[in-house]
Amino acid sequence: MKKFIFVLAMIFGVAACSSEPVETPKDPNALPDGIMQPVAGTGAMDGGGFMPEIQQSSMPANMK
Repeated sequence: MKKFIFVLAMIFGVAACSSEPVETPKDPNALPDGIMQPVAGTGAMDGGGFMPEIQQSSMPANMK
């Protein structure tokens, strides 16, 4: 009985590994492969950092 279960498991394993891979459907909203380019006007330009430059200012009187 154990040999039968082992042989059956081996048959299913070989059948699963030898079958053709299922192709996933293409997403119409997917971005194309390649190098990402910065978009002008978004702050992602050459020489820019990932941290925003914050300027210190005093708190308005009505918020104290």
